[in-house]
Amino acid sequence: MVTHDSFTASYASRVIFIKDGKIFNEISRGADSRKQFFDKIINVVTLLGGDVSDAL
Repeated sequence: MVTHDSFTASYASRVIFIKDGKIFNEISRGADSRKQFFDKIINVVTLLGGDVSDAL
């Protein structure tokens, strides 16, 4: 699945972030709760230069 929605992505087991056509980062959910994984996704979105409003 491809999405720009961090909430939806938080239900996945793994998220790959792409910036300028290249893999920027990859995170796995592992044993984290969905909320913990969502927080990790938001942290990476922030590093990418996205706004918190972009994630909701």
